[in-house]
Amino acid sequence: MLRHLVLAKSARADEVAGLFARAARLAASLPGVRHAGVASDRGELNRGYRTVLVLDFDDATALTRYLEHPDHDPIRDALLDRAEMIVLDLEVGQAPG
Repeated sequence: MLRHLVLAKSARADEVAGLFARAARLAASLPGVRHAGVASDRGELNRGYRTVLVLDFDDATALTRYLEHPDHDPIRDALLDRAEMIVLDLEVGQAPG
């Protein structure tokens, strides 16, 4: 499974959360998506990256399908205009042992 995380830092957090919600709805409409959601970090070590998009995909093909979807580009462009972001694509597996 691949977990696509987008962490955003912005003075316009409400707008960013709305754009993340659009991205989550887009992802949820595509095959191979296990989870799509938006979260707010409550910790003290987030360095201002408080709004998080969390998308879980079955595999790299499903992630690529989402990233290459034509509706993804306008959302990404609007986010780039409004926030500083960190994007992580993590391979998530079972814990060793």
